[in-house]
Amino acid sequence: MSELIDNRARRIDALKDIIQHLHKGEAPDAVRNQLREIVRQTDACEIMAMEQELIAGGMPVEEVRSMCDLHSQVTRDVLVQLPAKPILPGHPVDTFRRENAALRQLVLKIRSIIAGIGSLDDSADCTSQLLQLRQDSNELMDLDKHYQRKEHALFPFLEKHGITGPSKVMWAKDDEIRSLLKALNQAAHDCRPVVSECKAVCGKFAAPALNAVEEMIFKEENILLPMSQQTLTENEWAEVWAASPKCGWCLVEPSKATSRLSGQKP
Repeated sequence: MSELIDNRARRIDALKDIIQHLHKGEAPDAVRNQLREIVRQTDACEIMAMEQELIAGGMPVEEVRSMCDLHSQVTRDVLVQLPAKPILPGHPVDTFRRENAALRQLVLKIRSIIAGIGSLDDSADCTSQLLQLRQDSNELMDLDKHYQRKEHALFPFLEKHGITGPSKVMWAKDDEIRSLLKALNQAAHDCRPVVSECKAVCGKFAAPALNAVEEMIFKEENILLPMSQQTLTENEWAEVWAASPKCGWCLVEPSKATSRLSGQKP
């Protein structure tokens, strides 16, 4: 057991060293092979532990936040995922995942609209595409409910277990995504049905907002939720479930299957 812990500590230290090199400007490809060897035995908890130790070591949260997309991109194709624990329909993790699936579909729909606008001649009429962009980008704002449940119902229990990285780093990223989506919605509302203007909105506002939403989905699915499943007790999940309706649901309703968490229907 001591050897396992020691190996884990060494992996976390090595991850920290690589991320710090990336932060200093080293090319991602230069460390990808080294990273691949380390994360072959690394799970989501160690990624979060690495971020948390960077903060504990004095690195400002804002710097870790600005780095997290970079190291997420580098680890995306090499992170080892342990088999997920089975979850019941109606469990908070099940609901988070179903919402993420709906968010992915909505992002794809908006990307299709963007591609359609991009293919138009500048003299074309893009009124219908702009109206659809406004409607769908406004619908995407519903993810605020997903983020609020994560922040107010889930994060406090992770903090009780000494896991403070997500609440410090992810919350800041959530706020950044909220700002990007607000900017997109305002730009789409102010935009005239002129192809050149619509293309400009898509490139300046839509693309970064959609990229950020997809990146957060990746972090939740591959790091936050697996780590939470490993950490929270059944009673704690019951409390997360009980607090969730106060924040509301994003795009989809929770499963109607009876959950053993509370003995009631979501």
